[in-house]
Amino acid sequence: MPQDAASEPIYTLFPSVSEWTGIDPSPRWDSFLAALEDAKRNATPEAVDTATEAALKAAAVSTGAIEGLYEADRGFTITVALQAAAWEAQIASDTGKRARLIEAQLKAFDLVLDAATGAQPMTEALIRRIHEESCRAQETYVVHTPQGSQERPLPLGQYKDHPNNVIQADGTVFAYAPPGESTSAEMARFVAELSSAGFADLAPAAQAAYAHYAFIRVHPFADGNGRVARAIASIYLYRAAGVPLVVFQDERDAYIAALEAADAGRHQEFAEFVSAATEETMNILVQRLLAGPDDAAAAVRDVRSLRYATRDWTHEQMDAGATALNNALAAALQAEVDALGSMDGVDYQIFRGHGASTVDAPAGTRMMIRDPRYVQLEVRSAPPAAASYEAIFDVLVPTSDGENDFVVRTSKDLHDLLRVPVRSVLPTVKMSVELLIQPWAKRMVRKALDHLLQEGTNSLEKSGYKPPSG
Repeated sequence: MPQDAASEPIYTLFPSVSEWTGIDPSPRWDSFLAALEDAKRNATPEAVDTATEAALKAAAVSTGAIEGLYEADRGFTITVALQAAAWEAQIASDTGKRARLIEAQLKAFDLVLDAATGAQPMTEALIRRIHEESCRAQETYVVHTPQGSQERPLPLGQYKDHPNNVIQADGTVFAYAPPGESTSAEMARFVAELSSAGFADLAPAAQAAYAHYAFIRVHPFADGNGRVARAIASIYLYRAAGVPLVVFQDERDAYIAALEAADAGRHQEFAEFVSAATEETMNILVQRLLAGPDDAAAAVRDVRSLRYATRDWTHEQMDAGATALNNALAAALQAEVDALGSMDGVDYQIFRGHGASTVDAPAGTRMMIRDPRYVQLEVRSAPPAAASYEAIFDVLVPTSDGENDFVVRTSKDLHDLLRVPVRSVLPTVKMSVELLIQPWAKRMVRKALDHLLQEGTNSLEKSGYKPPSG
C-alpha cells in the first residue's frame, strides 16, 4: 500500500534489457499462436472482432479487480466478457463506480491497440495518456502515513509528487523510484530501454514481462500503476498475438509471487507467468472462434427447425394428417365394399397394415411412420371360378416445401395417384377430402372387381365351364 515516508528507503534501479537476454518464456508459445492464427483464418472478421473484444473486456474487468477497486467474481467477469447485452444491462444498473472504472480501462485499451499497430510509438506522453484514461473514473486514492490513512485527489497523467513505497507483509518497506527528478529520469530510461535493439530481439512474452516489471519498479504515478503496467505489457502481446495481458482475480497470488521472484532476480519466473497467462488467453480465443457465432437463439431455431417438414407444419403434424387421411381412405373403401352387399362365393376384406411398405416412396415424399401405415383390399372368389385380387394403398407424406400434396397410391399401379392438398388435411380434414376420396375408392373397388371377373372367367374356361347363354 502507498506510504509517505519521512526517511526514504533506497530505491533499486530497474534492470536493463541486457539483464533479460536469454530468457525463454515458453516453448509452447509458437504452437498456441499457430492454433490461434489458424482459427482466425477460418473465422469471419466479425467473429474475430467479437472474440478479441471478449478478451479485452476480461482484461479490463480483471485489472481493476486485482487492485481491489471493486468486487468482480467469476460469474461477473465471464458475463462481461461473453455477453454484450448483459454488460450493457450491468452498466445501466450499476449505481457504484465499477462500471465506470471498467469502461475507463476499455478506453485505455484503445490506446494500447493504437500503439500495438504502430500508430503510436512508445513515449512518456503515451504512458501518461494510458494512465489518464485508465484512472479517469477514480477521483481519489488512499495513502497510509504515520499520522494514519489519508484520501487524496488522484492526479491523472502526472508523475507522483509524494513517495508511494509500500509496506510488505513482513513489515519492511519496498521502495519505488523517489518522486521528482528520479522518477522522470527512470521513466526516460524506461522508454529508451523499450526502444532499444536488445528489447526488439526479445520474445514477445519476454518483452511484455520486461515492460511490465520495469515500469512497476519505477511506480511513476500516485496510484493506478498496476493497471498501466498491464496495459503497457498488452501492447507487445497484442502486437505479436492479438491478445492483451489477462490476469484473472483468482491468479492474483501467483501473479504477485512471480513479481516478487523478479524482485529477487529470478526474472525467468515472471516471464513464464506472463507467457502462460497469454497462452491461456490465446487458447480461450481459439475455442471461442471454433465455437462459432454467439447466437444461441439462432442455434435453438436451427435445432427446432428439424421438427418441421414444411414452413408451417411439423413432422408430427404431417404424420397426424397422413393418419387422418389413411383412416378416411379405409372408411371410403369399406363403404364401397359394404355397398356391394353379400354375394355367394365372393369375399371382400379391408385390412389395416402395420410396418413399412415394400415399395419405396418416390422423390419428394416419404412413408408415414405411424401404424397402421397402409390399407389393404382383398377380394376372393370361390372355385370353380377361383380368383383373387390384393391391393395395398399407401399414404405418402410430402418432405419439402416443393411438394404441397399428400399422395395416395396403389400397389397395383404406382402411377395411379390421388393427390390431396396439405391444406385440405391440416389442421383438420375438410369435407372436400371425403368428396375427393369417395370416387377414387369406388374406382379402386371397381378395378378389383374387374380383375376378379377376368381372372374368374379364365379359371372357368380352363376348367371347361361355359358361361350361361343369354
